[in-house]
Amino acid sequence: MSKESDLKGSSVSTSGAVENMALLGRNELDLAQTTSLELQSAYKGEAPFRQSIKPVQILSYGIWDQPLIVRADSGINNIEDLVGKRVCPGPAGGAAALL
Repeated sequence: MSKESDLKGSSVSTSGAVENMALLGRNELDLAQTTSLELQSAYKGEAPFRQSIKPVQILSYGIWDQPLIVRADSGINNIEDLVGKRVCPGPAGGAAALL
């Protein structure tokens, strides 16, 4: 992680943020980036986690925000208007897959 520390850390993972949470649970990382979507499942030891992981959030650097945009002429004016519509929350994998 740094030449100034013995800490093992990761800000990027190959299979989304769930991988970093699992690595923390196995003591393979000391510090990692993940999204808050996995925290509850990890804490309870629910799928995809095999055991309970007691994560501690030490900082946050963003506000969870998923703005929905539509064409002005779409007729969609509120969340209820999305029923039966195709919605794309972002690229597959990571937090988008959990959403």
